[in-house]
This record gives sequence, C-alpha cells and structure tokens, in this order.
Amino acid sequence: MKPTDDLKRPSVDQLIEKIEAVDLFSNLQDTIRRDIAQQIKIVELAPNEILVRQGEDARSLYFLLEGRLSVILKDESGAERVVADLPKGSIVGEIALVVGGRRSATVVGAEASTLGVLTAAALTRLMKLHPVVASSIVSMASRRLREGQLALHLVGLYQDFDPTLIKEFQKAVDWVTLAAGEPLFHRGDPADACYLVVSGRLRTMPEDDSDGQPFLGHDATPGDIVGDLPMILEEAHRITMAAVRETEIARIPRSAFEDWVERRPRMMLNLVRTAFRSDRSPALAPDRPEKWRRSIAVVALDDGLDLGPILQRIEKKLAGYGDTIILLSEKVDTLLHIPGISQSVTGSPANIRLLQWLDEIEKAHCYVVYVADCRQCEWSHRVIRQADHVLFVAEASGDERLREIELNHRLQFEKDPLRSSLLLLHAADTARPSKTARWLDQRSVAAVYHLRRGNDKDLDRLTRILAGRAISLVLGGGGARGFAHLGVLRALEELGVPVDMVGGTSVGAPIAIAPAQGMDAAQSQVAVSEAFRSLLDYTLPVVSMLSGRRITRNIEDYALSWDIEDLWLPYFCVTTNITKARSVVHRRGNLARAVRASVSIPGVLPPVSFGGDLHVDGGILNNLPIDIMRKLNPTGTILAVDVLPPSGPKARSDYPLGLSGLRVLFSRFLPWLNPIRVPSIGSTILASMTIGSAGALKRMIDDRLADLYLNINVKGVPMLKFKKVAQIADIGYQQSIAPLRQWAASKKGLWR
Repeated sequence: MKPTDDLKRPSVDQLIEKIEAVDLFSNLQDTIRRDIAQQIKIVELAPNEILVRQGEDARSLYFLLEGRLSVILKDESGAERVVADLPKGSIVGEIALVVGGRRSATVVGAEASTLGVLTAAALTRLMKLHPVVASSIVSMASRRLREGQLALHLVGLYQDFDPTLIKEFQKAVDWVTLAAGEPLFHRGDPADACYLVVSGRLRTMPEDDSDGQPFLGHDATPGDIVGDLPMILEEAHRITMAAVRETEIARIPRSAFEDWVERRPRMMLNLVRTAFRSDRSPALAPDRPEKWRRSIAVVALDDGLDLGPILQRIEKKLAGYGDTIILLSEKVDTLLHIPGISQSVTGSPANIRLLQWLDEIEKAHCYVVYVADCRQCEWSHRVIRQADHVLFVAEASGDERLREIELNHRLQFEKDPLRSSLLLLHAADTARPSKTARWLDQRSVAAVYHLRRGNDKDLDRLTRILAGRAISLVLGGGGARGFAHLGVLRALEELGVPVDMVGGTSVGAPIAIAPAQGMDAAQSQVAVSEAFRSLLDYTLPVVSMLSGRRITRNIEDYALSWDIEDLWLPYFCVTTNITKARSVVHRRGNLARAVRASVSIPGVLPPVSFGGDLHVDGGILNNLPIDIMRKLNPTGTILAVDVLPPSGPKARSDYPLGLSGLRVLFSRFLPWLNPIRVPSIGSTILASMTIGSAGALKRMIDDRLADLYLNINVKGVPMLKFKKVAQIADIGYQQSIAPLRQWAASKKGLWR
C-alpha cells in the first residue's frame, strides 16, 4: 500500500464528489464533506495486497474510492475463508477504530484499489466538530457488528458458504432484539420463520398450565438455529421460547429459506439434518458442564454489603472448573484503559466497544462473574441484562422488601423465574435459618440459598451450584426398606462426596430432611430412628388402617417446625394430588405437613389436605423423582437410590379366591392346619401403589437422567417394620459403598 502521487491526488472538489458515493458520508452536508476531504490521505492498494490484518491494532479508517476489496475471516480452527466482497463506496475499520480494540477480519485488495484514509486523531477531531459524523459511524458500526457476527455463525454452520450467499442472508434476514424475559414465539404460534441466535441466549419456557412445577429450560446460544423444524414441517411451534438475557436474533423468513433450499439444496441439507437430529434428542437430556459456559451477575441488595471474601472464594473454586474472571466496573475500566466505559450508555461508541469486549471475554472464559455496583447505575443494570443468571445477595436479618433495582427488572424475572436466585447471609454461629418465606413472598426466584459467613462448606456448595456442578441425591419410597438410604449417606460421607441438594418421595422424604438440616450420617440415623419409633396406632379402618396421630407427632418433632425454604440444603418432596390426579412437588411451606403427605400410603394413613385437595404418598406417580431433580439441577450430578425390590410379590401356592384373615393367621400357628401362603397386605399395597410409576422410572433410567442409579435390595423386610433401622441402614451401606467408591474414583475433580 503506497500513498498516491501528489500529481495524481484528486483535488478537494473531486474528493468531495467521491466521498459523496461512500455510504457513511452520503447524507452529510457539503461543508462536512469538505472538512473530511481536507483531512484524508489517498493510498493505492495492489491486488491481493493486505490492507488490514485480523487481530492487529486499529489506527486508521479506510473508505473505498475505486476498486474492490475482499474480507477474510479466520475461524477458531485457524481456517481462513472469504466472507464478503466490498464494492466502491464501502468503509473499512470503523468498528475497531471507533470503539477501540483489534481488527475483526483481514481485508485484501480484490483488484487494484484507491482508498481514502482517516487517522484516529483526524476522525476524533471530525466527530467532535460534527456530531452527526459520530452518530453515522455508530449506526454503521452497530450494523456491521451484527452482520459480521452473522457471517461468522453462518460460516461455522455451513462449510460451503460463500460471500454471495452471506450477502443474500444479510439482505433477507430481519433483525430482532429481545430484552431479558421477552418471548420470541409462543407454543401454538405459526412457524413462518426460523431464527439464528447471533448474541445472547434463548430458553424454552413453561406454559401457564405448568402449575408452578420445576421446569427445565433448554438453552439456545450464539450460532444455534431455533424454530427450523416446525417451519420445515409447516407446523405450529410446539414450545415457547424467550430471551434469558438481552439477545440479538436474525429472523430467516420462510420465503427466503425456501428460495435458498431450491437454489442451494446441498448447503441447506445441513440445516435439515440438524433440525431432525435435535428433535429426536431426549426431552430432558442436559448439556454437561464440560461444554458449558455461564455468566453470573452478583447483585448486593444493600449498600455496604462486603462481598469481597465471598467473591474471592467463589473465584478460586470456579477456577478449578475452568477459566474464570470476576468483573467489577472499576476492573472493566482498567482492563479497557478507558475510564468510565463500564457506565457507557446504549448507543454510544464506548457502549459498542464494551459490548464487543464483553462478548470476547465470555468466549474466552467458562465462567464470568459480573459484580453490580451497590447503587443504581448503568453498570448494575447492564450486568443484570448481560448475565445468564442473577444472584441477589442480602443479609438474612435485613429488610426483605424489594429494592429499586429489583423493581426495575421485576418483569424480566417474573417471565423467567429460572434466571434469578436469592442468597441469604447468616452469622457464622447461626443454628438454623428462619422466616425465609418473607423474602420469597416478595420476589420470583428459582431458588434460595443460605450461607453462614466464614463457612467453607456452605460457600463450596454455593459455588458448585452456580457452576452447574451441584451433586444432588434422590431418595425413593419403599416403606421400612427406606432406612437403607441412611447407609448410603454414611457411604457418601466416608468417601468425601458432598450433597448439595436433596429430594425424596414417600419414606425418602423424611430421611432427606436430615442432610438438608445439616446433619451428618450418624446424626441422621439417630434422628430417623427416633422419628420412626412407635408409629403404629391402628384404628377402625373407616379412613385408613392407622389414625396417623403418632406419625404426625413424630414427624413434627423431627422437622422442628422448619419450613422447606429454611433448610440449609435445597430440598423437595413429592406428593400425589388424588383430587386432580397429578404429582406435586413441594419446595416451600411447612416441612412436616409436606412430608406427612408424602408418606401417606393410601389405606394405611389418612390423606392430607392442601387447599381442599387431597394428597397421598408421592410414590404412586413418581417413586423416584429423578426427573424433578434433573429440572432443578440440569447440568449437575444426580445420585438416585431405589429401595424397591426388582420384582413384586409372587404367589407361593394356590389359595382360595375368598380368604379369612383369621384363618390365615391360625394356619400359621396351629399344626393340624395347612399353612396358607399368601402375600402380606403391606407388600400388596406397596407393589400396587408403585406399579404406576415403574414405567416412568424405567424411562428416566434409559434416558440417563441420573448419573448413578443404585438399586438396593433389602430382602425380607416388611413394609411397616420400622424397628430395624440400624440393620437396614447397614444393608444400604454394604450394597452402596463399592459402586459409590468406583464411581467417585472415576469422577476426580467433579467436586473440589
């Protein structure tokens, strides 16, 4: 590249005429174009000569007066390809020069070309003198940034993409910008287009009939295409999809898609294959954390709340899982060498540079933790818009009312409750949290977490949850056989495997209380033994065999008036609503009442009323709720413990169709009577109660929703024999320690 000879240099009037043909300057006044003409240098570029190189610092702005240029992108594998041809009138380098940073692509001469050059200093003078120049450059830079990102994703999707088709794409697509929580389409909407995620994140959302049950949102990240299969099949959308965070999307109309399929069938075959492949994937199959990137915003709800020690520990722990960076507004200003850029407003040149830099940071790190300022400012609002998940932090003893920053974003969180959670800080010597409900009554959050200051175990658990690496335990029903769960807790403790979340059905529900309250394995066994002592209070079987008074009193003594949301560990239990014939997940409210309902074996214990609906044992519809835990812990590890026998009771002999209970009992003790071998009432009830959930359990196991499934066979223990806690717990330990040890050895680094 060489300067034009002075003799060949156009006059100012000639340059003004040429500048008028440049897109950026075409609508400017002649006086402004004259100022530009007096500032520029003229250079000549030979064919195949490099004008700017991808990754180098930006020092000048170029506009093409004569000739043609080619834009070359290098992808992550290092492969280079031409993605665009720039005709006369095009501009080069406005993004990197105006917003700072490095060149985003390599540009070479496609033929002999003449260019005008504006240095950074000259451009700055012009923008200060003529603000309209600055606004024109900002507008063009925004458009070119989007088009560049679109081209990069298209090249990644289709190896045989060429510049002509990319240009067609850019002309045909409609740009859609969604705020966090804003829907892209609803279930039932006509699928008249498909969508390419250019930046941000989308998630499938629950419908109004979800009844507040946990819902696993499948995410679409930059480069993903959504809505393609319904469009291809000419069907309505089968899901609702909304933005998790501020998201930029290229909408591809059906007409444009069909035109490309007709003219370029080989290229479009990739899209069709991808669409059908994703449609056949398991409905709940999660992305594993090894391939997962996540941005988290930490928002202190009170000025002066010192999060320094907590953030340091989180950063150290997250770094063990992948590249991690914590960003405060001051740190952003320092790293970009631009004071105040973190507070830049939408539409400003600095804002474009900031967004581009944050995108680069998120691509380079597995975990980005944004820390909001403790005040209302642009940075605090930005991190809430930018992050995939927002963690609000407050003193548990403080004021539970919504803060102004929460009110400003409340609609976003109500649309997507999975996007936010609440962390309550407690004094180091806090025995148990209390009155958490007053916080949750004010806000829509996915979960609440409790943290004692200076407690490393609490902080490590929080970090694993934030990292998507929580280890959760699911305990199934099975009457007295459920005491085997205690042996599993002992084995996990012995192997040093932490439990971050716990849930259960039927007898698994009360046993799960112990670790959720913070008990160790030995304390859990003592507490459960006491809770299940002297339960059987037989009554006239009008409603049930047992009156339920003793078990209710024991559960209340065991639960100690805790509410579910006050437990140290996230906890749930499952009941069956027989009024509405559906399974119900309890994550809030009185712990004793929910557990009492979860163990209410039909015919053995009276049902429990919730708002007029009758609830009984959760095992009827879901005896091992792996799917519920997978929804709450989509990318973490699930250990599921099943204590039901692999097969139900069998007939050991023929017996009459009509039986007298007294005759059966006498036959066992009177030697002159032949013993009548019949299944016990307990085994018949238990097998009949759980048979409806057996098919669902098999599907969950086949779909690998659990990372480790343990089936502990406790032989010869009747359903209501609650006096052998220690013996049954030992069986659970003996049958689980070997597979757990083998699993733990293969998962080094899973927890730290």
